[in-house]
Amino acid sequence: MNHVSKIRPGAIAAYRPAEPAVSALIDARREGMAILPRDVTPVVASQARVQLASAQHAMQPASPQMVMGWLKKLAGMVANAPTDEGAVRAAVEAVMEVCGELPAGVWSVTSRQAWCRQPAVNGRLPGTFWPRPAELYALLRPIADRIAREVEGCKAILAVADQKPDTQRAPPTEAERKAVAEAMRQVSVERAARVLSGMEK
Repeated sequence: MNHVSKIRPGAIAAYRPAEPAVSALIDARREGMAILPRDVTPVVASQARVQLASAQHAMQPASPQMVMGWLKKLAGMVANAPTDEGAVRAAVEAVMEVCGELPAGVWSVTSRQAWCRQPAVNGRLPGTFWPRPAELYALLRPIADRIAREVEGCKAILAVADQKPDTQRAPPTEAERKAVAEAMRQVSVERAARVLSGMEK
């Protein structure tokens, strides 16, 4: 454990899920429902804009130092964390080999708590033990997928919010009405004149 505590951790991305209103629209879109302009209020648009920036930041690649920082804090919460320097290095390398594609946002306090709070399986509490890389991947992959959905969902919400409303033509003025009426009258006079001319022939 001492070797773990001596390693300087990387910064942990502070990702948090979207606000309920934004999350509801993202879920509805995922189920095939269209996002309508009336659904995107100014408040929702503002929340989506903030969440998009947060989710995009969380989707950045994680560094080995960041993963090490996450594991270092987990080491104090489980029973069988690696203790010597070689074992620590091997553990980090194994986790990076399996989980290295996962974005920075999954390495958070929330995901570490999720590991420790897992329910018992056959009388065993998985979260009290050092995770195998595959177990960690199974826990973190859904979080990564959720962040990716938020990026796409927030973009869709903002695309609706940024749409310019259809410009409605103003009703005709009195002068315009009179001009149209006069034009129609002239057409009628000319038509009547042509009919009369044909009858005289």
